Amino acid sequence: MTPTELRFWTIVARRAALATPEIAASILAAFQVLRDNLSDAELQRAIDLGYAEQIVAQVISDAAWQAAFQPVRDSIRRSIVQSVTYYARTLPVPPAAAKQLAISFDYLSPHVVTAIRQLETATLGKLEESTRETLRAFVENGLRDGASPASMARDIRGLFGLAPNQMQEVANFRDALAGANGRSITNYNLRNRTVDRLLAKGPLTEAQIERYTEQYRQKRIAINAYTNARTASGDAQKLANRLAWQHAVDTGVVDGDRLKRQWIGVMDSRERPSHVAMEKQVAPFGQPYSNGQMVPGEGEYNCRCVERFFVSRA
Repeated sequence: MTPTELRFWTIVARRAALATPEIAASILAAFQVLRDNLSDAELQRAIDLGYAEQIVAQVISDAAWQAAFQPVRDSIRRSIVQSVTYYARTLPVPPAAAKQLAISFDYLSPHVVTAIRQLETATLGKLEESTRETLRAFVENGLRDGASPASMARDIRGLFGLAPNQMQEVANFRDALAGANGRSITNYNLRNRTVDRLLAKGPLTEAQIERYTEQYRQKRIAINAYTNARTASGDAQKLANRLAWQHAVDTGVVDGDRLKRQWIGVMDSRERPSHVAMEKQVAPFGQPYSNGQMVPGEGEYNCRCVERFFVSRA
């Protein structure tokens, strides 16, 4: 790989590491829609049933989820279509031909629609399962501990956007604010630093504990949405890269039998050891890499690796 190519693919890998703000905003808005569509009275009636699975199904119905997250699907599709034009620059054809190829790219062709739907399903499926697991764990714990339906209903809406471990993190932070269970707020970097000064003067009031816990919860939800968006954005760009080359093969611009792919990572301190081992590995266009993945980081959360496509001489 020439120094110019290396610089180009380093930029591509870093670009894939950045979340599309539109996708992050769409995810946050979707959770807000779910929260806004639930009243305390409806939630309390669901909790009165006493069965966690029924509560989860009622609170997060398929229809409600599909409606709330349709804008996320639209954002992913737009990201893919826009990225195809970006990745068309990597095609080994004159600039005018690459531009024409990007313009003629039919993102509504059957194989493209299938690929996009598979990505949407994978992305939103993970979000939905995480949300359901968070709600299920919260309800089961509340029923076990004898929490009142009213108090549980009041807190459920604040759970949207958190994974189960993050829900527990928020609860632990609340304990730290209250000085319970030996927890210290110094272990929570997302905290409002005002609480350090207030705690130096004495215990917080219940109102203060609730206020700063809610602030912490909102920060955690925003970070979670951004991280999920970064994963979705990276996956969308990887798919767009592959679709651009697939289109080049389908239209006869590139010989698919000679088309190869090379695994390219960011290679910083955050790189997964398993991905460091894959660095620079080459695989044919239609075959997986040695680790069984068709796309770098396939099925892995927050992977920043990309792949370089090239046509071999023989």
